[in-house]
Amino acid sequence: MPDNRFYLPEQFSNDKRVVLKGQESHHLSSVMRVKSGDIVELVNGKNALAKGKVISADKAQTTLEILSVEEKHPPSPQIILAQALLRPNRLELVIEKGTELGISSFALFPSKNSELSSLSENKRKRIYDLAIGALKQCGRLDLPTITFLDKLSELKTLGAKHLLLADPSLGKQKLNCYISDLGKTKDSILLLIGPEKGWHNDEIAFFIKELNATPVLLHENVLRAETAALCAASLATAAYSN
Repeated sequence: MPDNRFYLPEQFSNDKRVVLKGQESHHLSSVMRVKSGDIVELVNGKNALAKGKVISADKAQTTLEILSVEEKHPPSPQIILAQALLRPNRLELVIEKGTELGISSFALFPSKNSELSSLSENKRKRIYDLAIGALKQCGRLDLPTITFLDKLSELKTLGAKHLLLADPSLGKQKLNCYISDLGKTKDSILLLIGPEKGWHNDEIAFFIKELNATPVLLHENVLRAETAALCAASLATAAYSN
């Protein structure tokens, strides 16, 4: 992926002038040393890629003229990764690599066994910035949404048709086999991944009885939480791409 790809969350159109500010402008002018007249790529996280000519650039602000716009709709179906809160460094890995692997959206929530009960605003911003960085690097044009939930019942609002509960003690059917069995419908799915210490029994009961979640097996070995999340993302996106 080209190094000169920058994020600007607005609609693109030919001949339109747009302005990069803050961190993106600083990266363009001071890190990448882009000059007036250079051509760069812009992504808005809303399925559009634009080529823009730099009119003026400095650390604070860069003005560009849009030369062309290409749109590419994200692949279907929607794959939602519902991740119980992890320690920040592990959660950041899940967000960054999950974005690269094609997760449509993330839902983050506190589990009874999570080491954290919430995330500060700074940590939330850090997570969002990592998703943007991964978006630019991996070539996708749609930025995954990141939703912060306060309680498990809010998972119902995410609209997935199939909820799949990753748990090595319960799952008998392998995740990729289950998704393949869905056939050509390619329904939206939600992957439930627990914290480092695993799910609490009350949570498992809630997922199965109240949310009608299906237990699935990711791997014959017991995986760390962040490994489980990325394994599930890899298996799901691969199964749906076939």
